[in-house]
Amino acid sequence: MATKTKKHHKKQSTFKTYIYRVLKQVHPDTGISLDGMNTMIDLVNTTLSKIVDSSNILMRRTGNKMLGSREIMFAVKMSLPGELAKHAVSEGTKAVTKYNSSIERKVKGSEKAKAVPRAVRAGITFSISRTERKMMKQSVACKKRSMAAVFLAATLEYVTAEVLELAGNRARDHQKIRITPRFIKMSILHDEELSKFFDDVVMSGGVKVDKQLTKKEEKEEKPKRKRVTKKTVKKSPTKKSPTKKTTTKKSPTKKKTTHKKKKATPKK
Repeated sequence: MATKTKKHHKKQSTFKTYIYRVLKQVHPDTGISLDGMNTMIDLVNTTLSKIVDSSNILMRRTGNKMLGSREIMFAVKMSLPGELAKHAVSEGTKAVTKYNSSIERKVKGSEKAKAVPRAVRAGITFSISRTERKMMKQSVACKKRSMAAVFLAATLEYVTAEVLELAGNRARDHQKIRITPRFIKMSILHDEELSKFFDDVVMSGGVKVDKQLTKKEEKEEKPKRKRVTKKTVKKSPTKKSPTKKTTTKKSPTKKKTTHKKKKATPKK
């Protein structure tokens, strides 16, 4: 009898668990559907690929072969628009400074110290080792520094938290417990910076730009116009110019004189 051999498929490393942790930090009461989780994974992968592509352009121009936190910082400024880039850079610098301070403490402390994961040292939820692997697959650099992955993981966490916060608020407005792809797409289309960043991304959800507002929002934003009828139209009061009253003098009418005939007196 021929024995059937089981095929062991390799598990693809995704950010599924870390996205769920970020969601519970932002909205602890709301959940996310399976399709919504898949769309969020795709959005995280697209942000990572865009940032790494812009860093490759910088490295080709400068001629550097070492990928560091500085190159990724400039790549974030190039790819992300407006204030989204400023907040992402601030979050990345915070994570890098915290990670450096934790390494210095470890060197000064005792030799028999417990192994602490790099994400805990940086104070972020996204795994640094997983982002580093995906970063090096797409980058042109031959070597990398440890701070590059820390900065990139912090920016990815910020973008996911921003999208999930808006999508959770949208689901709460519709009185829903779970976040679906529809709410994710609606939240991105309503925000100017996110819509500009994810302009070339095709997402499911069936939301058009013209018909994305609900009836309640339309009532709040666009008040109903009254139908113009003949009764409702009021003429604007026009100031009359002061005119002099012309008094017409009546011409004196001649009274009809009636001449009475005198009685003839008899002659004596």
